[in-house]
Amino acid sequence: MDDATLIPISTVMEQHSLKRPALYARMNGLGITPTKIGRNAFVTEAEFYRLEQLHDYLGRGGTIANFISGTDITERNESPGLVVSPSSAMTVSPQASLEMMAEILDLMQQPDPAQSLRSRLETLEQAAVNGWLLPSRDVAMLLGLGKLNYGPEFSRYGFVFTRLEKQGTEYIWRISKLRQ
Repeated sequence: MDDATLIPISTVMEQHSLKRPALYARMNGLGITPTKIGRNAFVTEAEFYRLEQLHDYLGRGGTIANFISGTDITERNESPGLVVSPSSAMTVSPQASLEMMAEILDLMQQPDPAQSLRSRLETLEQAAVNGWLLPSRDVAMLLGLGKLNYGPEFSRYGFVFTRLEKQGTEYIWRISKLRQ
């Protein structure tokens, strides 16, 4: 393989159905620093191949730490796995291993986007049915926005948001169902 050939990070993410934080956690664990060209990041073919091996290994139930340390997956669950010889394995400090595990745990604790949207829509439904009046920051949070930059009335997700009076530094909003 030619190490001079660069493969875009976006290609790696698509091929493995990974989000950017998960891919970067893997690359960090393998000691891979992507090459930046302009706004794009790339890996070499050799690095791509190493990521492929790790992806296959993780798919069989292995861990990044075991892949790096050369621990055979068969020692844990008797299924055939990728065996990395200790002489070819990278050495990782205990601190780096802890940082990798912290990143992985953080990724695992991220909420499911579909569940998050469903929860927000259910809360909007309850606000509409119960006539709750919500401050701007709560409406922005329910809509997944950093800040509300809308006029006195707007609609989204089948709800109408009507700006009422200002209380303190925020407006109060009434939420109702969009009539069809």
